[in-house]
Amino acid sequence: MTDGNRARNWLARAEELRAVAEQMQLAETRMQLLKLAGDLERMAERAESGLVPAPSDEARGSRPGPRRRSFLTPT
Repeated sequence: MTDGNRARNWLARAEELRAVAEQMQLAETRMQLLKLAGDLERMAERAESGLVPAPSDEARGSRPGPRRRSFLTPT
């Protein structure tokens, strides 16, 4: 995955988290989700600036686990 694709992926996840946070009734849960969304946006900024190294094959392992396509869509 290129840095641009990685950044877009993290930005999309941040947007999804913000949508989920709006539905939360507990303020603490909402704030935690919004913090996570902010963290994802910062990761996207770092990826766009080239500060995030590409994952190596060793770090990913030989068989990647299941991937979720969305926080809002069950797998």
